[in-house]
Amino acid sequence: MTCAWYDYILHVVPFEEKIMNFENRRARERAAVNLTVGETRTNRYTVPVLANISDEAAYIEGPYDDDYGYFSQPILEIMLPGVPEIIWARCQVVRENTSGFFHGRALRFVEISPLHRYYIRNYIQQNRCAEN
Repeated sequence: MTCAWYDYILHVVPFEEKIMNFENRRARERAAVNLTVGETRTNRYTVPVLANISDEAAYIEGPYDDDYGYFSQPILEIMLPGVPEIIWARCQVVRENTSGFFHGRALRFVEISPLHRYYIRNYIQQNRCAEN
């Protein structure tokens, strides 16, 4: 083992394994969507556009807002077509992109019910079948 890092559970992970996990971090199935979602953060409600979604994360785009910050934990309310209820998820900001007026944010689901995660997986599978 040439180098070791500690992961979140505090055990040693070989350098090669860490690199492999980094390269495959977006290997989860995801669906490209173009839906508006509700986002609540720091007592403000906004309506950004959901660009893509997986069962672990989402990417949203909206007007630039300089007080967003990595430390806020936004709550998303997602209404996917064919899903019988509103999906609710508390998120963590993973990455931000700013391009002129628009602000893109990659969000990881920190708190989401197993049923809502199932709904997202099912939605992704249905959309993959429809594309083929």
